[in-house]
Amino acid sequence: MNGRGHAAQTYAVDRLAALSDGVFAVAVTLLVLGIKLPDPPLPEKELIHELVDNIPAFFGWLVSFLVLARFWIVHHHVMNALAQVSTKAIMWNFAFLGTISLLPFGASLVGAYEFEAAGPFVVFSIGLGLAGFTLGLFTQHVVRAEGLLRERQHDLDAIWRHHGLVVPLVALVAAAAAFLHPAAALLVLVAESLAIVVGRLRAQDPGPSS
Repeated sequence: MNGRGHAAQTYAVDRLAALSDGVFAVAVTLLVLGIKLPDPPLPEKELIHELVDNIPAFFGWLVSFLVLARFWIVHHHVMNALAQVSTKAIMWNFAFLGTISLLPFGASLVGAYEFEAAGPFVVFSIGLGLAGFTLGLFTQHVVRAEGLLRERQHDLDAIWRHHGLVVPLVALVAAAAAFLHPAAALLVLVAESLAIVVGRLRAQDPGPSS
């Protein structure tokens, strides 16, 4: 038996990146399908009333869109640091993409049940927490695995710690807040995602040159 059988198989990054982008694109597209008027529209209801009835669905779309944008930015940053991927890295990435594919379902629940029950917002929050958690595990793996990164980037450590630990905690806080008022869960999730997006934008801003 030769020693080559023990070598970890590695693959190019481009196909995995393309697949991931495709899943994100489909998830973003599916989100908007949760915002729709009755078919056929009720003749006694004006358009403004139909739009008001869709406010919960709109908020579900907005929060999901912000979170998906944030996850894509972080995931893109991680993928850009990779020189190659292993089978385990691909599996962790698929686990993350699986949670991403479920986000439109959670957003649809929010739109269907409106602000009348905490349950849909709990499911929605937990789904976002799982997405962040699996993104953290994927990032942790590529950081710790040997030979996958083009060069060591210390901010990847912060990414996997935040998404593996802080994001699930924020999701639990949002789920608990849903029992106070369903809209409170959305506010918690929006605040955390906006903070991350703004933080990444500031990190990329070189500032005025001297």
